[in-house]
Amino acid sequence: MDPGFRPGTFATAWGVDLFFVISGFIIVYSSERVFGTRTGPRQFLWRRATRVVPLYWIATTVWLCIAMMKGNHDSELNLGSIALSYLFIPNVLGNPAYPVPVLSLGWTLNYEMFFYVVFAGFLLLRRTPGSLAAAGLLAAFVLIEAVVPFGAVPIAYWSQPIILEFVLGILIALALRHGLALPAYLRGLMIAGAVGLLVADPLGIALLPHTPNDISRLLSWGIPASAIFAATVFGADPLPKKLEIPAVRIGDASYVLYLFHPIVLGTMKAAWPRLHLHSSWLFIVCVIAGSVAFALLLHALIEKPLVSALQNLGDRKARPQPLNA
Repeated sequence: MDPGFRPGTFATAWGVDLFFVISGFIIVYSSERVFGTRTGPRQFLWRRATRVVPLYWIATTVWLCIAMMKGNHDSELNLGSIALSYLFIPNVLGNPAYPVPVLSLGWTLNYEMFFYVVFAGFLLLRRTPGSLAAAGLLAAFVLIEAVVPFGAVPIAYWSQPIILEFVLGILIALALRHGLALPAYLRGLMIAGAVGLLVADPLGIALLPHTPNDISRLLSWGIPASAIFAATVFGADPLPKKLEIPAVRIGDASYVLYLFHPIVLGTMKAAWPRLHLHSSWLFIVCVIAGSVAFALLLHALIEKPLVSALQNLGDRKARPQPLNA
């Protein structure tokens, strides 16, 4: 139940799994000031919505405009499917085994938004019990789906084992907050073992026409991704100053980069033959550089001012209030 990755895309496919682990980790950190407050769930959902929704809606609209200009008559581009895409609901009107939104890479955001809704409900608790309760509920969804399938496409989609990658991120965040640190040699072994597992791909999921979001993906990509991430945070050394600022800038623009890199990729694919260049490595370098430059531009001109204005509006309307206030 995933848009899938074609053979040969192994080098980037598991990046989604790493992204989910990091997301689970970051959400625990970014919510620390609202745990155990009356307004916590509302504030959290507002900030997550203003961070995710506007840019996704813009990207989806741009994609639809491009599709219409190209005369795309895909049967799945109907009003129902488009509405479900804007609402972050798996496309129940399409192929049940392949319920992707009209902007196909938005399948990851269908999982993200579900995770946010589940997590928000436990912000009334303190950090550790709230985080563990959210993780437990996600695990329960997966267990129930495995034993007694839900049947309904959205619930079945949200209950795939890939959702446990958010849980892994949550557990890493709690472990770090409780002071866990690992020696350099052990972190090195974790990274080496994880990379070895990714390269070996013992279950062969990198060769499947469509990558499932089942237990095979969790084991093949989710666990190694979490090991690599854990190794970087349980005693990581800071970046050199010369790399820190560029890394932060690109990190800030990473969401725009994810949503809009297909535009750069498509443009480069169309223009490349006319440039009479034949190096695939040069093509990759140009696509990466162009995508990053375009993302930084959109982040500065659109994303940053838009998200800041919306989040400041929400912050003025709701301040954290202790439950015993």
